[in-house]
Amino acid sequence: VRTIHAFYKELLFDSRHRGAFELAYEGFGRFCASVWRCPAAPLGCLPAGWLAELLSDLAGPPVDRLRLCLTRRSAGLPYYILGIVASEPAPDKSVTPAALSKALDALLSLAETRSGEDDEFVVHVYNTLPALFADSRVGPATGQWVAPALCRALDGFGARNWSIRNSCSRLFSSLFVRIFGVTRCREETSKKNVCVPL
Repeated sequence: VRTIHAFYKELLFDSRHRGAFELAYEGFGRFCASVWRCPAAPLGCLPAGWLAELLSDLAGPPVDRLRLCLTRRSAGLPYYILGIVASEPAPDKSVTPAALSKALDALLSLAETRSGEDDEFVVHVYNTLPALFADSRVGPATGQWVAPALCRALDGFGARNWSIRNSCSRLFSSLFVRIFGVTRCREETSKKNVCVPL
């Protein structure tokens, strides 16, 4: 299991072609789903440990941080996190999965506390958040984080670094769709996948 995880992690973090890490994400998501459902306690807890390790690496000093690519929207980093949180089994649909809660809490907190200190780090955080809000499986469970994420996106528009402003623009766009839904035409508002009643 650890060997397979190491293979997918290397593939997602080192690939630069979008098609490569999107296909790797599909396999990684299925792999994580199988591990989450493993009845053996040590194995079933591994995905939560992988997520915690990554978030710890992201929050660490740049010298100890994983090699991550800023181009291609942080490459496979958002897909790695999404593969873990989207595959976690949810015994009750009314309860937000623990991995998703941990990821969003950590990413939003890091974006707020580290803003202005480490531009590359902040770009990775802002590149990861849109994937979580836009995904059809975990998106509906992200309602309580929409407001703080919107504040972070708006704050990022004032950044001096263009990469941060660009990432915040993508985050704002995904949140806009998450809040208001997708319109089929100018005169009609879609009520599907919205956060607020229209």
